[in-house]
Amino acid sequence: MALEALCAVKAAERVTDDEAGQLRELAEDLKRSVAEGNPLKYSELNRELHRRVGVISGQAVAVGLLERLHAQLVRHQFQLALRPGRPEVSLPEHLAIADAVAGRRPATPTAPFVPTWPASSRPCRRTMLLTKKLPPQQNEQ
Repeated sequence: MALEALCAVKAAERVTDDEAGQLRELAEDLKRSVAEGNPLKYSELNRELHRRVGVISGQAVAVGLLERLHAQLVRHQFQLALRPGRPEVSLPEHLAIADAVAGRRPATPTAPFVPTWPASSRPCRRTMLLTKKLPPQQNEQ
């Protein structure tokens, strides 16, 4: 989401040495959960990464909006997290975000959000198409 990208940029500008270390540790935990084949742990750590980036960003209004939006998507996010191979797909994106914020590179944390959108929204879009709530797009997969 664009709000998450905003928070990531601001977090990269504001991150302290301690917070950067915590993000790097969280990134290692994310890798470990995928290597161990534990999608529930990965999902929990993924939420924690997004939460920490939001807190570090200091963007209280954006974080509040994101919390409300995510609360409405809990069921979808849970189902997505349990899809075979999903953690392996999103892991590099989340590692890139953690690395960019921890490395204080405010220009780079937004890039991982772009590939995340289509991959994570495709199942939701297909459901909406099946229930006739969205018009089809020409490049629908």
